[in-house]
Amino acid sequence: MTNRLALLPLAFALTLTSCSSLILRSQVEGLENIEPTEARVILNGDFTIKSNLAKGQLAGDGQDEQTTWEFVFEAKAVDRIVAAQTPLREAALTLHIQLNGETNGEILLMEDSQLLFQIPLDELFQDLPEDERVKTTANLPLEGTNQHGESLRSLIDERVRSGRSLELRYGDDASITFAKLCLDYE
Repeated sequence: MTNRLALLPLAFALTLTSCSSLILRSQVEGLENIEPTEARVILNGDFTIKSNLAKGQLAGDGQDEQTTWEFVFEAKAVDRIVAAQTPLREAALTLHIQLNGETNGEILLMEDSQLLFQIPLDELFQDLPEDERVKTTANLPLEGTNQHGESLRSLIDERVRSGRSLELRYGDDASITFAKLCLDYE
């Protein structure tokens, strides 16, 4: 059973800066205060939250659950990136997150339920407080490689240039209510 709490639109933009770089942005949002429920899956705006009912956890309580979201980029903006043939220089991820325990979760880049890349949260964001919602931004480790030797840079760039969305997932004890990805192409 799915509980639809709020469906907020995805936002995206393309910005030309004075340095001749192109910046592609996508963001997703959900409500900060949701009522935990015994449903296995709930939607909170652009986020899908799956609980671990086997452990007796409620969906939406920020404990033992997976939060998934997709970054979608406007086709015209992607066409400009493709036409410019510029490399991906930087990828900045912003989250509104509240940890409900230790920082032992991971940000996962997924596609068709397959894991492409994983980044431990504590490697991205240092010293996050527990039980307090914070806004934090970090640059993704684009030079890092997965078990197949593929760099995060190539995984992101390939999907963006082919018009595919980027599916991210966070698993463990946290509540995420906002996520933004800024991709800077030189």
